[in-house]
Amino acid sequence: MKNSGKLFADWYLLKQSEAYLSELSSVMGIPIAGLIQSIAGSNPYL
Repeated sequence: MKNSGKLFADWYLLKQSEAYLSELSSVMGIPIAGLIQSIAGSNPYL
């Protein structure tokens, strides 16, 4: 899926993205896997 012209996989591989998700996970007390939702076959504009 593209959002803002970038693929999620490309964003997810960035070191800054990893640091952001790690910090957010720590602060929120939610595992990184719980922070990301993937909905296949859905309207990407939801």
